[in-house]
Amino acid sequence: MPWLDSLHMTIRSCRTVIWIASWLVPKPLRHEWKELWSSNIWHWANYLAESGRLDAANRLKLVRHCRGAFDEALWLRFDREEFLERQRRLLRSPAFCLTACFVLLLSFVLAGGFISRTRSMFSSPVVQPDHVAVVSFDGKYVRIRSETLLYLDSVWRSSPVVSDFALYSWGPGQLSDSSGQVALVESRVAPGFFELIGVRLALGRFPHPSSNFECADCVVLSHDFWRMHFKGDRGIIGRQVMVDGHPRKIAGVLPQNFGLLSSSAAVWTVLDESTPRFSNFLNRVGAVARLRDGATPAQLQRDLLDRSENVGYRFTSAPMRVVSLKTQSQHLLWAYGAFLLLALLCAGGIAWMLRSGAGGFGPMSLEGRQCLRWWAFFLAKSAALTASAYLFSWIVVHRLLGIYPMADEIAVWTFLPVAVAVLSWSIVDQQKRCRVCLGRLSMAVDIGRAGSVLLNWAGTEMVCSEGHGTLYMSESEANSLERDRWSTLDDSWAGLFRTG
Repeated sequence: MPWLDSLHMTIRSCRTVIWIASWLVPKPLRHEWKELWSSNIWHWANYLAESGRLDAANRLKLVRHCRGAFDEALWLRFDREEFLERQRRLLRSPAFCLTACFVLLLSFVLAGGFISRTRSMFSSPVVQPDHVAVVSFDGKYVRIRSETLLYLDSVWRSSPVVSDFALYSWGPGQLSDSSGQVALVESRVAPGFFELIGVRLALGRFPHPSSNFECADCVVLSHDFWRMHFKGDRGIIGRQVMVDGHPRKIAGVLPQNFGLLSSSAAVWTVLDESTPRFSNFLNRVGAVARLRDGATPAQLQRDLLDRSENVGYRFTSAPMRVVSLKTQSQHLLWAYGAFLLLALLCAGGIAWMLRSGAGGFGPMSLEGRQCLRWWAFFLAKSAALTASAYLFSWIVVHRLLGIYPMADEIAVWTFLPVAVAVLSWSIVDQQKRCRVCLGRLSMAVDIGRAGSVLLNWAGTEMVCSEGHGTLYMSESEANSLERDRWSTLDDSWAGLFRTG
């Protein structure tokens, strides 16, 4: 009979699956377990066959049911309750929390390419940066015309203190191409500017007459702008774009760790007599100079001031400053670090005020190593989370949104609310941890009368799964009579808790 053949085939298939799953069952229980499953399948299959419902769909259901034997066999091999308890303990442990925080940090480091960026921060693209002096002015509201700047250049470059001299000027600009129009920071530099400081392009070549490449209408891109706006396209050399309404041809891309003058400068064009006349603030113009051996920035500053006064220019409203490029880079790095630290302190203060109004961590009665371990865990967790928040903000601003200019400054302001969120979570997580083992507290129980917070207790009580103590958290932060309270349990309570 066809249905009988189908029955035998179904039973053999199911028994084969059960036999394979039985090898997961401990040996003393294996025979009994296998017989019980085989008997159930035999009765089920015969019932379907006798009622005429052993079709392909029901045979498939039987085989799928047999796959559940693997789950049951696995839990016989490994105690289900013990496994779940170990999983709960792992998820609540401080080691898991710290590991998750640092894995998150590492993922952002790899996603943003920060390993190469950090490495590049400690390697200057400039040849002998301590021999390169930067001439700048503090005239925020004092303007200078381009022809005046070029005339001063002809006066300054004859200084015996320097071996080479190159002007620069930077300010807001616009670039237009097939992708649209974008506002940016444009730097105009003298033809020998990049050759003076000795920087090499990451892509293309510099527009300079000494290399038989005279190109007054060329433009060089910063590395970040090239990656953000042009998606890192290596075939852009020679492509034509519009900069401030003038046609320009892309000649090259600067290295990643180049951030001279303005960290937000996106395009670099040539500044000479053929440049259209412009007027700029004095704090946006200046020069770089290669010092001769033995010369100092202070000597150059005195000499340039004397030469300027001899031709009738006195910088009284806009004092001149001359520092080495190495010193200027250090000052910029410290300024950005101070700005970031200020944002971090603000975020920490806001998070603390938002999440610790009902007594913070409460009286913990911790001494010595326990207190040190408590705060070390909190600081390590918070540091990893705030670093992740900053890298996340940087990736969002630079990579996903492509905001330009002032991308670094916008990333810091984006970091502020993200840091408030992660630090608030860190404080709440720390509040709900055991003061002894740092494990996350469990078994939350509501106690007191809900809404009655003036003269009665009303809040939540949690207990450490290891039996170290209990924590009472007030229902309302407005209750001045109730504070978070940690109560340590003595050894007489140990019998109520599972032993690991």
